[in-house]
Amino acid sequence: MTKNKQQGFTILEVLISGFMIVVLGMGLLGLQFIIGESQLSSIDSFIEVDESTAAVSTLAREIRTAQKGENGSFQFTNASSQEITFFSDLDVDGRIEQIRYYLEGTTLKKDVIDPQGSPITYPTEQKITTIITQNIRNGSTPIFSYFNEDWPNDTSNNPLPTPADLDSIKMVHIYVRVNPRAADPDNDYVLESQAQVRTLKENF
Repeated sequence: MTKNKQQGFTILEVLISGFMIVVLGMGLLGLQFIIGESQLSSIDSFIEVDESTAAVSTLAREIRTAQKGENGSFQFTNASSQEITFFSDLDVDGRIEQIRYYLEGTTLKKDVIDPQGSPITYPTEQKITTIITQNIRNGSTPIFSYFNEDWPNDTSNNPLPTPADLDSIKMVHIYVRVNPRAADPDNDYVLESQAQVRTLKENF
């Protein structure tokens, strides 16, 4: 009589198989985590860029409608490379607000002051500050550049040196680099716009 050999797995084979299943499972979980993190990062980047695009568009529109302050001040009171202060009817209510955009670290902020009292003043203690967008990566590149009435024919004197001569400003160029990931400069998103000040428009 011939004896049948028993078919099955040895304990070693079972252990090896179990180990391989565990390793495979951990690998799949790790891959899923990486994909999830990448998707979240992409979503964050999209939101950041979308918010920044809207902010730059709003800023350009406000500069275009810059006008003299209710206290008689000129359209602009400060025009530097990372900061601009001007007057505009921000909420179209017939009153002229003082508006200041400025870079603080990597955050672009906005201060708004409503006209107060009689005679009209713009007290800094009444300012309302909001965060416009974060993760600005301009470095030493100006956010704001200023041009006189002779641009683009005159390239020697344009853009104007900053702080710019307030009486010479006719156009403002806005340049913003945005990236939530500071260590990935190759994927900076660049936003640009320009605003010709309508109340100062001459040769444009």
